[in-house]
Amino acid sequence: MLTIDIGNSRIKWALFKHGVIREHGVFEYRLDSLQADFKNANLPVASERVEISCVAGQGFKKRFSGLLNSYGYTNFRFAETMAKQCNVINSYKVPENMGVDRWLAMVEAFRVSGANEGEVVCVIDCGTAITLDVISDSGQHLGGLIMPGYRTMINSLVTGAENIEYSEKNHSNDDVTGLASSTQDSISKGCSQVIAGGLSAIIDSHLKCASMKIHCIVTGGDGGWVSSAITYENSHNPFLVLQGLYTASTEIKK
Repeated sequence: MLTIDIGNSRIKWALFKHGVIREHGVFEYRLDSLQADFKNANLPVASERVEISCVAGQGFKKRFSGLLNSYGYTNFRFAETMAKQCNVINSYKVPENMGVDRWLAMVEAFRVSGANEGEVVCVIDCGTAITLDVISDSGQHLGGLIMPGYRTMINSLVTGAENIEYSEKNHSNDDVTGLASSTQDSISKGCSQVIAGGLSAIIDSHLKCASMKIHCIVTGGDGGWVSSAITYENSHNPFLVLQGLYTASTEIKK
């Protein structure tokens, strides 16, 4: 099975065989060069079917469907956010108002956590937006938060303030601690510390104070450095949404 996770600027994919990822990749894309970007990515031909997570609108889905058909992918499905799936219960009154990538991340996080009694699952997805969701040991989604992602935060600052120079090519999250001695590093470290400190404080205030055991999983494009920067013990899984696609589709197939 080929799984595809379409974000706002990147497309991630993974090829599963017998439940295990055998190949995977990621590529940047733009709307005006989507066909060329897709062609250059050299995705494997799926022998069975293709499962897709897409947060874009129906117009993009229609365009992407045509692209898949033109490359010989005929058996594909766009995943949807459900009221209940794989023992996870959505707290939204209108489930489809929740981003499907966020939902799939929760489905997979709950599965891998083992649903231990007395332990809540905290899922942090770090992309264009950062989402934090909490699931009880019974699978009930207790709610979540949405905040600007790292690059969204920087772009907002650079766009909204005059005379601030920032180069995306020169940024680094290797060391997000301490103070900086240049505008470039001040922006990078400042936004990184706001995110890491904010997430750590949220976990402290909403979960640790309630004396709950927490299984925390971090994913998303910025998940690597965020996982290292937050103060609470966690695991980093860059394939959480793709694995959630596989898990959810397996239940549907049954």
